[in-house]
Amino acid sequence: MKLKTFKAGSMREALALVKRELGGEAVILGTRSYRGGGFLGLGRRNVVEITASADEAALGAAARAGRRAPAAAPDAAPAPGAPVTMDARVRRTYGQLVADARQQAVNVSAAELRGELNGLKGLVHDLIRETRAQRTPDVPAELFDLYVSLLSNEVADELAKELVKRICSELPESEWRSPYRVREVLVRYVASRIEVAGPTTLEGRTPRVIAFIGPTGVGKTTTIAKLAAQFKLRQGHSVGLVTIDTYRIAAVDQLRTYAEIIDVPLKVVLTPRELRRAVEEFRDKDFVLIDTAGRSQRDTLKMNELRQFLEAVRPDETHLVLSSATSQRTVSGIIEKFSEFKIDRIILTKLDEAVGFGIVLTVLERARQKLSYVTAGQDVPDDIEPGDPRKLAELIVPSPAAQPERLAK
Repeated sequence: MKLKTFKAGSMREALALVKRELGGEAVILGTRSYRGGGFLGLGRRNVVEITASADEAALGAAARAGRRAPAAAPDAAPAPGAPVTMDARVRRTYGQLVADARQQAVNVSAAELRGELNGLKGLVHDLIRETRAQRTPDVPAELFDLYVSLLSNEVADELAKELVKRICSELPESEWRSPYRVREVLVRYVASRIEVAGPTTLEGRTPRVIAFIGPTGVGKTTTIAKLAAQFKLRQGHSVGLVTIDTYRIAAVDQLRTYAEIIDVPLKVVLTPRELRRAVEEFRDKDFVLIDTAGRSQRDTLKMNELRQFLEAVRPDETHLVLSSATSQRTVSGIIEKFSEFKIDRIILTKLDEAVGFGIVLTVLERARQKLSYVTAGQDVPDDIEPGDPRKLAELIVPSPAAQPERLAK
């Protein structure tokens, strides 16, 4: 039996080659599909391969059987022991062959795609390292991965460079490649730069009036509820709540629900005069917490309105509430506009949603105010605690395991 192999780009083309050279009675002995050609894995194409024969004895037996027996139905299975002609084989197995070829093509394509993506990631990482190294000649090669990790954790570029310089000045060059020693120094230094105000306490005259201001969507109402619950349920203080956030009915309803749960009175006011009266009516309370409407730093009219409310009561403390999920650029604009008010402390919310914890350091550096509380989650009265410099520094400075693997020593 003479065997011959035919290759083409599709099953149809391969079968046409077999029929053209060996005739319609050729016997198909095997098929397979694979990807071939190309250069370094690029430009590969699907190849269908058929092994067939034009064995005269088999063909003669098939012819004689065909003269003695009636023609079989097109989809009927051949008799046991009878040779399988090309047409019969195609009718019986073409669907399976196509399915196998497609599955093999999918598997090969997925594997090649993963390989190519991994290769591209490596090239991009090398390119980033090379580009940044050219732009930051003042960052030593031994500390470059640390510098990149700080940037990835949302530490501002100028602060990241300052931290690298701190390592250079405090540690001998022989220790720059010791990631745990480097992190120990950085955590200590970053913690020293995070000023905290500590938790709010009852001091001076009562009631202690505390206002909470900030842009929309940062979680002021939930934060106020958490503090009110802690003051009332855990510290035993009397608390009164006031809201001037009448622009959002949902916000008023939310605060009212919290007030009912923790059993504290709530007053809703519309004007600065009503706010002053509400605070006076709460003169027997230890704390009065004021929830303000979220203001866009670009809305001059609403910012002026907020100023009138605050001037009417002159709070003992004004906390600027900012979200840790805000980008560095947006945070800078918010701080610039709200700095027009007398801000005493900063509250950072949604720490669990932060893209990078370096935003904490950025906020405190630019606001030049002390941190009072941080929040992470929606649970009341939990998910809030006073700012802790050491804990925050450990979040800001990436651990050695989180730093990118060095691709070039």
